[in-house]
Amino acid sequence: MSFKSLYQQSPSELKKIVIDQWKAKQNPKYHPEGNTLKHIIIVTDRAFRDFPDNKNVQLAAYFHDLGKLSTYDINPKTGQPTSYYHEKESVNLINKFDSFIKQQGADPEIVKYIVQNHMKIKPDTWGIMKTSKKDPIINDPNYQNLEKFSTIDKGGISEEFKRMQKLAGIKLNEDEKVKANKAIYVLVGPPAVGKSTWIKQTFDKIQPFVINRDDIVEKVAKQYNWTYDDLFQFPIKDVEKEGDIHKKYGTVIKSPAGSREPLSYDKVIEANKKVQDIFNQRVTQGKGKENIVVDMTNMSAGARKGALKAIEGAEDEYHKVAVVFNFKGAEDIIKKMAAKRSEEMKAQGKSKTIPPEAFDRMFSNFQQISSEEGFDEVVQVDNMEKFKQSLTENKINKMIKQILSEEFSRMQKLAGIKLNEDVSQEIQTLIDKNDFLKGKVTATPSDVIEGDKFVLLFSEKSLKHIAERHLDGNKPGSLFKSGVNLRDVAKKILNISPSEQASGKVKWLGVNGGEVGEMGVAKASPEEVAKMKDYTMPDKGKEQVKIAPGERKPTSEVSLITFELGTLENGKKALSMNTMFPGGMKVDGVEIPMDRGQFASKGLYFVVDPSSSLLKENILKIINEVLKKYRKQLNEGLNISNGNYELPDFEEKKTALNQMFPYGDIDTDHYQYFGYDSEKELIDAIGFGEVDSSRITNAIQNATETIFPEEEGFKVDAILYYGDEKGNVSIIKGDDTLGFDINISL
Repeated sequence: MSFKSLYQQSPSELKKIVIDQWKAKQNPKYHPEGNTLKHIIIVTDRAFRDFPDNKNVQLAAYFHDLGKLSTYDINPKTGQPTSYYHEKESVNLINKFDSFIKQQGADPEIVKYIVQNHMKIKPDTWGIMKTSKKDPIINDPNYQNLEKFSTIDKGGISEEFKRMQKLAGIKLNEDEKVKANKAIYVLVGPPAVGKSTWIKQTFDKIQPFVINRDDIVEKVAKQYNWTYDDLFQFPIKDVEKEGDIHKKYGTVIKSPAGSREPLSYDKVIEANKKVQDIFNQRVTQGKGKENIVVDMTNMSAGARKGALKAIEGAEDEYHKVAVVFNFKGAEDIIKKMAAKRSEEMKAQGKSKTIPPEAFDRMFSNFQQISSEEGFDEVVQVDNMEKFKQSLTENKINKMIKQILSEEFSRMQKLAGIKLNEDVSQEIQTLIDKNDFLKGKVTATPSDVIEGDKFVLLFSEKSLKHIAERHLDGNKPGSLFKSGVNLRDVAKKILNISPSEQASGKVKWLGVNGGEVGEMGVAKASPEEVAKMKDYTMPDKGKEQVKIAPGERKPTSEVSLITFELGTLENGKKALSMNTMFPGGMKVDGVEIPMDRGQFASKGLYFVVDPSSSLLKENILKIINEVLKKYRKQLNEGLNISNGNYELPDFEEKKTALNQMFPYGDIDTDHYQYFGYDSEKELIDAIGFGEVDSSRITNAIQNATETIFPEEEGFKVDAILYYGDEKGNVSIIKGDDTLGFDINISL
């Protein structure tokens, strides 16, 4: 028996867990053999060699480090891989595959005992462990098995590893660089087959370097205030001719060589050139990265050859994997999935349409992977059953919704009631005429609340905003009671005469809403309030207020403030939500000013729960400062790729960039680039969820543009990737480019 024979007998799910351990690198100080899979092979074969009759030690060797990938991380202080408490995850796998362990003639309980304690018996740990903790381990009847295991659980050396690999017959040879510490994955398959999902699931604990042209297209489209689809527009045949000017896309000109259409728009060509420049730079920046994923269709051998240019000149350093997503026989399903995705994007104000004929071209261009292409491994992925199930469920849901909708419509028409769907369409028309709301708000029937004289658009976004502001006792403000239905409260208010109706606003201030919640503003003398803790409100006004611990007072008053959209066909006023909160406009007889910055002078302050972190020192800031010190010790500056940047001031610009991002990241020190006046304001904004991907991207660009200003001919682009934990910045001036990656430490 050997590792190879044990692996071949393993269930398919266990095989995948075992082979995936190559992704979990190890500290070379303790494991010179490299990744975890290599270590498992070595230790397992040692077990068969040194203890040929001990099934428990053999199976413990096979399972002992299988929890490393799921606990894999990087120590921020040392920069080395860690897998703390991996033995617990390994024990979970022993429980899961106990029947397999029994089939091999081992006792799962004994195997668990060995794996549970294999880290404790390491000399560094065992030497300082208290006797009271050692005794239960030593007194266990299987302690001798643990001792035996400790003699083989050591880092492997290169020669021994090669010998073991040869004996195992597994293609993981260091000389061939197969499944070493670097790999490139070329994804092969049309859109909508699950490539993005595969990346997330495969690289759960590892940050791959992803090359994806679509992401760049989206970024460039945003710069032009276009959608994805706009970058693929051509002049209308037999209608537009050379020299014509399109208001959006520019002048009609002859298409460049290789285009499928004779004419193009100059702005579209310009935008696509930017896409290609950024894409080329992205490919260049990928050289030397440990895990590269080329996330495009790559349907032909020529396209895959282009994908491998990311490792050109270093091919022998990489394990080359083609990941092929099955689509044969499921072409119609893929088209439907893409159409469904397109509809979802349109609902979000985006547009990415892949016409059926484009899919047909991709399908016909597909070429099977051949040995001549140079891939070391071909992985097949089949998501078709999942997609069929998803489409079936979606179809059933649509049928149910249609049946219910038709019956509901019939009943409403019989009763002479105006349909919510019709009302929402009317409201959407009003929104589309509103320059402020157009493209930002979508009216759906479920968001419409109808009263006697008013119809309110109360969207999920508004609901979430009010819930976040008025359901968390740790934050300043009045609180709605837990479990209260905010839409029911709003509907009740709509049937009460408004307090004010002027300047495009309709307000209900301090009206009776029943037992809705608690008032969050309290009264004290201005002198007392002056001594309380300062707090900056997270809204656009950034008013300075005072906060103090205390109990909010129950209130039956509630206030609703809305914006007028216009008048509907039924004569009712259409309104959109501004805000709603418990309480009125007076506290202990004192009028509450609209400007919260005046609260303190009136003796008003906000009550927060005594346990609120807002009353304590900013722990986040302290932790951030400590992390900065560690990063400073480790920092070697930004990894700036000069690409083809040939301007004479490269070193000067490089120095300025490193001074701007001294820890290789953007953090709360860069508050001014987010438009805040202090680090505290930025931290508060992060806490309230106001800093999203777009703001981070803009901040990076703003900072970089102080060194590379637009007036000097520079163009700065920033893209976030890997869950917004990293960013990539590219700087272009004519034919000169440079770029760098940056960590997002917010």
